[in-house]
Amino acid sequence: MLAAKAILGMGLWCCWMVVTGEGNVVRNEDICGVQNGRRLYLELGERGILYAKNVSFVKNEARQEGSRVYASNSSHAQCSLELVTCPSCVIIATFGSIALPHHCGDGSVTMDSPCRCDYVWISEPPYEDVSGTPFCGLYAPITYRSSTRTLSITLLYSQSHKHAFTLEYTAERNRLHLRGTELTTSSSSSTTTTTTTTTTTNGQTAKGLNNTGGGILTSPFFPARYPRDLGLEYVVSCPSEAPSCRIRLLFSDFQLATVSIMEFYDWNGQRLDVSSGARFRPPVIVSSGPSLLIRFYANGGTGLGYKAFYSFVIGHPLDKSVQPITDCGGYVENLGGTITMMDMVVGEVVKTYDCVWLIRPPKNFLHMKTHMYLKVIAFADMAGNTELVVKQGPTSALLPLEILRHPASQVQPPRHREHVAPVTSGFHVSLRGTFGPPSQLAIAYAAFSYMDCFAGSDFLCRNHRCIPSQLNCDGFDHCGDNSDEPATCFRDWELEPQDRKWHANKANYYFPKIDRYPDLKTATLVFVASSLGLIVLISALIILLYRMGARARQQRELQSRLQTISELLGRKM
Repeated sequence: MLAAKAILGMGLWCCWMVVTGEGNVVRNEDICGVQNGRRLYLELGERGILYAKNVSFVKNEARQEGSRVYASNSSHAQCSLELVTCPSCVIIATFGSIALPHHCGDGSVTMDSPCRCDYVWISEPPYEDVSGTPFCGLYAPITYRSSTRTLSITLLYSQSHKHAFTLEYTAERNRLHLRGTELTTSSSSSTTTTTTTTTTTNGQTAKGLNNTGGGILTSPFFPARYPRDLGLEYVVSCPSEAPSCRIRLLFSDFQLATVSIMEFYDWNGQRLDVSSGARFRPPVIVSSGPSLLIRFYANGGTGLGYKAFYSFVIGHPLDKSVQPITDCGGYVENLGGTITMMDMVVGEVVKTYDCVWLIRPPKNFLHMKTHMYLKVIAFADMAGNTELVVKQGPTSALLPLEILRHPASQVQPPRHREHVAPVTSGFHVSLRGTFGPPSQLAIAYAAFSYMDCFAGSDFLCRNHRCIPSQLNCDGFDHCGDNSDEPATCFRDWELEPQDRKWHANKANYYFPKIDRYPDLKTATLVFVASSLGLIVLISALIILLYRMGARARQQRELQSRLQTISELLGRKM
């Protein structure tokens, strides 16, 4: 009896596992079998086969509830399986065969819903809304590469299938190799940039950006919050035809948790930089060779993620267009003010800037204001191609509200208009361009509300907006109708050789903003200096106490000797 049970158990095990010719054990699962609705864990390098055969559909059959996919497909039955691998791994799923027609016999196929009948739904929890993809058709292979460690596979069917699909899945290290191809060169002064075609992290083709070839690196499903256990690597390589090529990396978004870090390694293994979420964004990273290694570790924290542009550069790495000045932005967290940039260049030279500002009020004032106002007051006399982009929200993912370029079109000259957004979202402002001695930029912003206008702390505009009172008569329009800047605020400033309002009344946020601790080195120096001061103070107190004790001991000894002498004299008397 025991032998029969053992033979039966071995038979079931052989049906579940398949041994390949190389000796590797491969899982062999039926998605509608015993593993339906369960979760499987994969180690690095482990692979398996998932299939759907002899699937029978019975109308009015009791089905599972609580599935997000099932909620919108009540006429379909489903079988599902969830795969989970290590934190620094991803799952590759490749359809070896698929026999799920695009339509259910009506012959119609629409672009918005190519799978109108039965299909395989692949998603990555908890990002179902942005990662969900339907797979159907009659042609294979089709490959899906996950961006996180979890992959959910669901078969939704409304009819019976003899062999719906077969796919192979495997767990691989979360490493992306990005290489430039189709090299063509175009000279520009002393620097040559390669115009290439590469592939971005989500598999889409990316053409040249700002006349430089390259692509985009983003955290998984940016701007959704990245997983707390995420770990991944990027290996960016120059085209093989470019022996003197270098890689440049420039971040437009870098909103990480404080514990999350990103490391950058040169082609020879030397670490170029390491940045954590305590930094607003890393500096421009330029490799000295043809490759660049980037590593990201969430370390238990989560945030909105990052977005960076990489490009391939041939020429001098210190060229201004290759390494612009990036320490010109940051978090603008106050109730109102003006970002101003002028006199950025002294002499006849020009400077290239790449700035990003995130404008939002402090969190403890969100209950007092309801809206955020922003308006570009001045954008003139730039020294070269310059672009100013205003977007709503904390990241650059949304569509732009306003784009100002220099040189501007003569047919449609730029019109500075105001923008209003909810106070919780704020604005994302980016500037990329060249400044000369006469270049000027001014961006006014203010948090306001239409009610609860307090006398003394608020100023009531003519358009019934309540703005902070310190913005009244500061030289910039913060109301939107310029009612906070009446003629009585100023004298004949326009008659003077230079507009004094840029100097007499500096904005609350005047460029450049100096952070209290711009990097970890400064914080370390402050800590070391404070520690040394504390040690010196403790040492001085110890020395003082020791001297006081020594003096008291000497006094006691002297008193004892005097007493002894007195006793001796008394005996002789």
